[in-house]
Amino acid sequence: MLVVLAIMMGFMMVVPVRKPLTMNKPRIGRVDMAVVLDVAAATLLSGNSVPDVLHSLGSALSGIEVGVKSSQGEKLHEVANMLVMGTSWEEAWEGVEGFDLFAQTLQPAWVDGVAPLPLLERGARTLRLTQARRAKEAAARLGEALVLPLGLCFLPAFVILGVVPVVAGAAVSLW
Repeated sequence: MLVVLAIMMGFMMVVPVRKPLTMNKPRIGRVDMAVVLDVAAATLLSGNSVPDVLHSLGSALSGIEVGVKSSQGEKLHEVANMLVMGTSWEEAWEGVEGFDLFAQTLQPAWVDGVAPLPLLERGARTLRLTQARRAKEAAARLGEALVLPLGLCFLPAFVILGVVPVVAGAAVSLW
């Protein structure tokens, strides 16, 4: 018993249990745009400006998918810098893909001075409702598509296991 324990201890000292943590690993994940809008609203609520929000989101979202597209979090830093330097909203967002809804939601706040929090909250709520509606429609289409295959599979089984024994039993009792 002691020999086995000694061998196991020696093996654990020679072979590392886990790999050392490296800080340069690319981040992989997916974030819904509604969550990005909520985080932007929280950041604005804490007193940050729109460019500060863009810098924060750019740092947080670099290398992470937002919605269905790969994030261009690094480009959010450029957009923030361009806005601070006085570039127009449309020109600053040119070439940034995947953040169309975010840019459209904050545009009235930057261009016209509208309060950004209600815009972000409404944008997130609208996006979530749209996603829920699409999910319900997809579930309804799936139900319609499954009716025929399931009917073709279950009808013969019902006839063989349910109807045939009853008819056979009735036929035997009649003769």
